[in-house]
Amino acid sequence: MSRIRVMAKGKVTVMRTAKSGRRYYSLQARRDGRNVTRYVPAERLEVAREATANYRRFMELVERYVALCEKRFRL
Repeated sequence: MSRIRVMAKGKVTVMRTAKSGRRYYSLQARRDGRNVTRYVPAERLEVAREATANYRRFMELVERYVALCEKRFRL
């Protein structure tokens, strides 16, 4: 968990595809019960994908940690 440096909650999606074939991307996430969408510049696309994958990995690790704690401290 401590090695994860960049995280972003949400999902990277294609906003639209231009006639030229160029794709435009956004990062969508739920915040305070609302859907928030942010534009992702092409040069930051891989960083955004890595950040969302890191968030999913972090949450998986948290769930595993909680399960281990529950198992260890059962009364």
